[in-house]
Amino acid sequence: MREKIDEIIEFLKSELAEDCSYYSGKVFGSMSSYPDDDVVRVFAEFIEKNAGDANIFAGTAKIENKVINLLGTFFNNPTAGGNCVSGGSEANVVGLWAARNFFKEKKNLPFLNEEYKIIVPETRHTSIAKAADLLNLKLVEVPVNNDFEVETKIVEEKISEKTIAIVGIAGNTVYGAIDNIEDLSIIALNNNCWLHVDAAFGGFAIPFLKNPPKFDFILEGVKSLVADPHKNLGSPIPNGCILFRDLDYSKHIIHHLPYFSGKKTENRTIIGTKSGAAIIATYYILNFKGIDWLKKRMKSAFENKDYLKQRLEELGFEVLGKAQLNVLAAKPPDNMRKRRNELFKKGWRIGKYGDLWRFVVMPTIRREYINELISVLEENC
Repeated sequence: MREKIDEIIEFLKSELAEDCSYYSGKVFGSMSSYPDDDVVRVFAEFIEKNAGDANIFAGTAKIENKVINLLGTFFNNPTAGGNCVSGGSEANVVGLWAARNFFKEKKNLPFLNEEYKIIVPETRHTSIAKAADLLNLKLVEVPVNNDFEVETKIVEEKISEKTIAIVGIAGNTVYGAIDNIEDLSIIALNNNCWLHVDAAFGGFAIPFLKNPPKFDFILEGVKSLVADPHKNLGSPIPNGCILFRDLDYSKHIIHHLPYFSGKKTENRTIIGTKSGAAIIATYYILNFKGIDWLKKRMKSAFENKDYLKQRLEELGFEVLGKAQLNVLAAKPPDNMRKRRNELFKKGWRIGKYGDLWRFVVMPTIRREYINELISVLEENC
């Protein structure tokens, strides 16, 4: 078999021929990308690690705790608790699961009653709707303003005695908009609601804006926060993180795993088995590459986003919203509307949301890739 592995790999490549590659420079529609070579080496070195089994991989469990401690400090709460999970979708479900069970215990709510509500922006991620479905909660959607930020006055108007949580988005998927989390924090505190912040994409980007808005645990009302290392931080897939203001906020979702040497091992996530290699790679990035490296990485992404925005506008695209983060939602001019399919056939991957084109300028996107894209768009204009 060893002698044939090269041949088998070539066969597998042929089977995957329809896949695109981040390395091509043609993927502008994804919030993930390829990790740096050194990160890949760390990931591969520790590929066997299962962070879901602290009995066998006790060192990996300690590294996970160190990651949460580093992230707590980064998000202005050194005493935060939480876990690494498979990604932002699981993290959003876990955060709202903790919110529901917290209020179930605090207010003696019936365990299943779809009348209990969470208030969310209409721009919320699909995983928030999945969480509501799984947790039997009613989703109350609130419209957004012209900059695609949730209307906080309407959030306040929608609150009732059945409301258990408010969700704010710090970097939404289509527009990159950042909700006014500071206002939502005040509303949550005044109405005894849980505030959950979905910063899966924006968590590692917002702190490096010129005038970053407050969105994390520096705001007293924030009880849980999601951030994905496998997005802007550049960790390998799969790795998301759910953080709580205090680990006690998640104590009502604890399930015990009694089959690890007879011990009652605590689990506060949905999945059991999870990639220790991704967690260790995240630790390597945070602890050894460091925040200055991340700042430089995001500076490059923001500069390239601004450059792409300028070039698109020169071609007649209308970029919507404030376009603060490295995501652009743009209305194409009439002469471009039908060209996306042509671009697709040429290997370009640009997101689409209704009539809008969605461009994600990940830190791995180079200026030369943008110039190549613009050259293709300029053809036959």
